[in-house]
Amino acid sequence: MSTSTWNLEAGSGDWNTAGNWSPTGVPSDAAAFASSTQTGISFSQASGSVVNSIEFAAGASAYTFTFSAPSPTTPTLVIAGNGVTNSSMSQQSFIVAAASSGDQNPQLKFTHSASAGGANNYYCAGPATAQDSGGGVIRFADTSSAGAANFMAWTGAGTPPRYGSTVGGEISFGDSSSAASATLHHLRLARQRWRHLRQCRVPR
Repeated sequence: MSTSTWNLEAGSGDWNTAGNWSPTGVPSDAAAFASSTQTGISFSQASGSVVNSIEFAAGASAYTFTFSAPSPTTPTLVIAGNGVTNSSMSQQSFIVAAASSGDQNPQLKFTHSASAGGANNYYCAGPATAQDSGGGVIRFADTSSAGAANFMAWTGAGTPPRYGSTVGGEISFGDSSSAASATLHHLRLARQRWRHLRQCRVPR
């Protein structure tokens, strides 16, 4: 297994920039995170990144991964093997704030036997803003599982089109995947939307 480690002083928060990793190159097997001055991770390529695992070391910083591509033809990131392992005391957050045409166009996808990890991992799917309609998608396929992680899906204030859009953020399970012992929440009340948006983007 080859491991790519996010640099202590990465030049930017872009996952797809080869120079942010050691050895130089975008990861294709294991992506490892320890301490870093750059903890906000985004994706300049809307689709095509695939890893076997994402691993957070014991002393890892608290990272936030943001997925914003609308309805990618293939997922922005596929985790296709062991899944997400967080050995740190920090909460790791995966925020899918985008639009999607349905559960077959996810921004983040787990396949094979990948797990979303433990309770110190947080996943949120919703629209880009509280005023928008639709929402992003986190998809589980094959025998993957949500593990014991925490999930939130929420709905914006906008009215989605009748066809070609999710109603809100979706946590989707297909094939023989499972929610396992994960905690899943859904918010759609008007007063809660803005509070939830803040929680979604700034996890505690």
